[in-house]
Amino acid sequence: MSKKEQKENKATVETNAADHRYFRPLADIIETEKDLSVYIDMPGVSKDQVTVKVEKNVLAVEGLIKAQEEENFTTLSREYGVGHYARQFRLSDELDKENIDAKMDSGILTLVLKKLAETKAHQVAIH
Repeated sequence: MSKKEQKENKATVETNAADHRYFRPLADIIETEKDLSVYIDMPGVSKDQVTVKVEKNVLAVEGLIKAQEEENFTTLSREYGVGHYARQFRLSDELDKENIDAKMDSGILTLVLKKLAETKAHQVAIH
């Protein structure tokens, strides 16, 4: 195998390896009387590359960031993380899982989960 072929093969392997790396994004969670807000740091991810799913009381968030593909240059060093961001949170039954407000702005995903109305204690009549 020629040096050029080795270099091209190495670049392909590095690109494929980067496509399969997972990062655990940092998150801040803030609670108020009415809701729970989750701020997730995913720099470089656009809103069309984010998925938010709720299944069996688990909130799953994923974001994808790809390496820049440009011609006529050779990457000598790559420190910027590319790959998938993935994070999961277990949700309380006190939260409305059907109506989550999601917004992506400047690499920060903001999720707002409203709290369900509390069931008030009441006296049970005996017949």
